[in-house]
Amino acid sequence: MATIPTPSHPQFIWRFYSCQKRYCYIVIAPNEPEARSKLPDAPCVFVARFPSDCATISYWRARS
Repeated sequence: MATIPTPSHPQFIWRFYSCQKRYCYIVIAPNEPEARSKLPDAPCVFVARFPSDCATISYWRARS
């Protein structure tokens, strides 16, 4: 029987808002500092964190 390996570091979907550009960014990362390091501009305000396997997140991905 095959086993499916589970990641040791869970991934989350992070949502940030840039007040300067009035734009929402979505980043996939295991923690907030790593997610912030992937943002194209700063400062951004933290808005939300979702599990990466969340079924209802398709709404947020479509609007980004």
